[in-house]
Amino acid sequence: MYGLKINHNGNTIKVIVENACEKPTPWGNGSDYEKHNRVKVVNLKTHKRCSFDFWGSVMEPNQESSSGVISAIYSYASDGMAFRSSINLTDFCYNFGYDTDSRKAEKAYKGCEKADRDLSRVVGDYSFLSELDNYDFKELKEKGLAEVVKFDD
Repeated sequence: MYGLKINHNGNTIKVIVENACEKPTPWGNGSDYEKHNRVKVVNLKTHKRCSFDFWGSVMEPNQESSSGVISAIYSYASDGMAFRSSINLTDFCYNFGYDTDSRKAEKAYKGCEKADRDLSRVVGDYSFLSELDNYDFKELKEKGLAEVVKFDD
């Protein structure tokens, strides 16, 4: 398992990524098990936690690197922010180009709502996570905002 500890506003958020290889991509041909990663987010101060599935790319199927961990948590936080920035499903569809009468759109909207609910419960104001992609890991480490950690649990 590979992870980061991210320090923000007196909280330390532990993000752990493990290559689970349990599920194929929901959008693929059903054979992309090697790209499946399980991401766990834990607030070390409150002990609240959540987890989500994340699939790597063809070039980087296993997200066990600092850039992979940042990419996974950034993506989940961005999903939550997409929900938060939409007034309702119709607004979400308009913002992201979905047909308003689409089950696919509703599923995406509910997935974004889950990301918002999970991260709000565990982290509180998680908007800083959706900006992690603006920094490289070296900058985050130099500012004392993140450190790479190999986890045994």
